[in-house]
Amino acid sequence: MVVEWLKRLQRDNYFEALKEYIENLRMFYIHHFSIFDYDNASNNITLSEVHNSLQDTKKMLSQVEQSLDKQNKNLSEYSTAILENKIKLSEMRQLLSQVQILIEKNITTTHSEFANIFSNNL
Repeated sequence: MVVEWLKRLQRDNYFEALKEYIENLRMFYIHHFSIFDYDNASNNITLSEVHNSLQDTKKMLSQVEQSLDKQNKNLSEYSTAILENKIKLSEMRQLLSQVQILIEKNITTTHSEFANIFSNNL
């Protein structure tokens, strides 16, 4: 039950994980407390059972929060990497266009001049 829920979290399927968590919590409540089926069942509920249930809920919510924080961190890292790659790609395009202009103009350059152009654009 909890294992499947955690697997869904790891697969980034937050909606399904939350849905399953709510359904499991509802079933747990109905199964353990049964206040909807028996009139005197609420008298059998101990404070420790309620406390344990709340602690489990807090633990699961904490795991959800940690998972979301991790995913946000990963997303931020991916966004930064994408921006860096876009900058590098732009620089490479600029270099290629300069090389193409040199080729089209049929300009003869020495190796050191070409190396200067190349190193200035990196």
